[in-house]
Amino acid sequence: MAISSYGLIQRVMMFALMPGIVIGQGMQPILGFNYGAKRYDRALRVIKIAVIAATIYSIIAFLALYLAPGLFIRVFTSDSELIVSAAHAARHIFLAAYLIGFIIIGSIVFQAIGKAAQAFITAIARPALFLLPLVFILPNYWQLDGVWLAFPITDALTSILVLALLIPEIRTFRSNGMRQG
Repeated sequence: MAISSYGLIQRVMMFALMPGIVIGQGMQPILGFNYGAKRYDRALRVIKIAVIAATIYSIIAFLALYLAPGLFIRVFTSDSELIVSAAHAARHIFLAAYLIGFIIIGSIVFQAIGKAAQAFITAIARPALFLLPLVFILPNYWQLDGVWLAFPITDALTSILVLALLIPEIRTFRSNGMRQG
């Protein structure tokens, strides 16, 4: 039942994340162009707009998925026991879904400005550095709920990592922008 629940939640999550990914992909060429043209004021502006848009969307998605997960799960199954199980898991997994927009945009910023190391770190940190160890550790304390709680903890840790890597870049953009003006 848990594996089926996770499979359903993954489907719902893909649909929920898609608009955030689209916002990031739309930002990428605009940011890359302005960064390459040394228009740091515009680069900062596009990052700000993308973060705001993706975060607003993520908050809306979080509220919908957290408050009414069964509604979305029913799109994929009519099995009432599976719906209850998946809804329980979803309430745990989506606890920090409001952070996903920021994580996506932050990761794409590094791709757009050619920072390969930071882009790689932000891409690999969520699944390998945070999620995998937490999935093995947390069930020792909270059984199956520990597996589900690994996801929001991973999202929180990943957002902190993205923020820590993004702040120096933003400071560089600002200082370079001041030298221009």
